[in-house]
Amino acid sequence: MGNSISQNITRLRNAKNSRKSEVSLKHSKLMLDIIKVLRTEGFIRGFSLGPLGINVFLKYINKNTTLNNLFLVSKPSRRVYYSCNDLIKKTPNKGIFILSTSKGILSGDRAIEKNIGGEVLFFVN
Repeated sequence: MGNSISQNITRLRNAKNSRKSEVSLKHSKLMLDIIKVLRTEGFIRGFSLGPLGINVFLKYINKNTTLNNLFLVSKPSRRVYYSCNDLIKKTPNKGIFILSTSKGILSGDRAIEKNIGGEVLFFVN
């Protein structure tokens, strides 16, 4: 699980750093759910499913990307789990956690609304 997520997060980070307008990610159900959460939270313009994977269209405002920092929290060697109370305490003012919960892939704010915790996959701001 973590290996494909880390590869795709690295692809997003590299595309952001080189100011690409779109990037192709490896297709998986988990990655598609993560991209949907990033779309609803306003970090990307959109996505489309192509023959080579998921094409993600990056969002820029005044030549600055909305994906400033992307970094993994859980890794295959070290899983990080937050309860709802941990999320309330550790959620920063800017940025969101992306979690894998029993209700699917959710942002930290949605997990707090539903009063559930889960494995913290990565952080975006």
